[in-house]
Amino acid sequence: INTTNNAIFSVYETILIPSVKGWNEGGLVQSEEFLQLYIIDKASDGKLIVKPVNGKAIGATENSMPTIPNQTLLIRAGRAHNETDMRTTTYAAVPTKKKQYLQKFCAQIEESTLAKMADKEADWTFSDMEEEAIFDMKRGMNKSFWLGAKRIIYDVKSKEIFMTGGIWWQAGKTFLYGKTALDTQFDNDMLVELCKKSFTGNAGNREKIFIVGSDLMANLSKMAIDKTMNDEKTMTRWGIKFKVIETNFGTLHLVHDESLDEMGFSANGLIFDPSYLRKISIHDLKTYDLNLRIGGESDVDARTISEISALILQNPEAHVKVMPIAA
Repeated sequence: INTTNNAIFSVYETILIPSVKGWNEGGLVQSEEFLQLYIIDKASDGKLIVKPVNGKAIGATENSMPTIPNQTLLIRAGRAHNETDMRTTTYAAVPTKKKQYLQKFCAQIEESTLAKMADKEADWTFSDMEEEAIFDMKRGMNKSFWLGAKRIIYDVKSKEIFMTGGIWWQAGKTFLYGKTALDTQFDNDMLVELCKKSFTGNAGNREKIFIVGSDLMANLSKMAIDKTMNDEKTMTRWGIKFKVIETNFGTLHLVHDESLDEMGFSANGLIFDPSYLRKISIHDLKTYDLNLRIGGESDVDARTISEISALILQNPEAHVKVMPIAA
């Protein structure tokens, strides 16, 4: 595939396509998951050589590529590596009731000897590049944790690559707000119905986190709910300041997250019970120095950063996807 900026993509990264639905594991039934692609290589002209993660079955061929229209929005998500991978391109199974895969995320930074010795206008060091690489890696991981498609695929060496499933697809309930597709303003009655759906029928806790995109945050801010949400009703937890919405059903701790805007979820939100959110990790974020000079590969200082982890939403009915009524 060819994009408007092939340079921002690298081998082993995943791509999410919100406007194209994926297919079930057999490829016969379309699912609610977004189509996910895996970059297995880059052509000499810069085009991305990809394979679908949750593609459709065409005849006897499983996991085929469905049609992707021109000008389709692509979301760059996290890298995925097989178990023995150590390096990535230069930076420019869980035993639960519902199966989840741990994904191996990696980033790599390099600084040539000449670049290290040269005078620089800005004091840009190897540590600065490492910090930038970790930030970029975390941004990709966040999107995979939110929207990834849980699958096992194989790279060009026929080695398994585990893709983690996003928590958005793990939430068991959905709430649609608005009266019509043209009138999606939140009101007090909708808020009561939302809290009823969130806090009943799941044996969850009476306090939950409500993460929202920019448009939904603006929508909620226009409500006449001074008695339920104002500047005096705040809470700080995990270093994050939450607005507090109190109802007879329970308490929502509201927080704005701009990363939802990047995923096309500006008008969406997710209510989750933090007591049922688990991060499973068999390999926490670690760094390794690579000596590429000994092997004669490259005259650079190199470091790789990796983590193997996944998020799990236990008790699916305790979590709610919040979206506007569609046209």
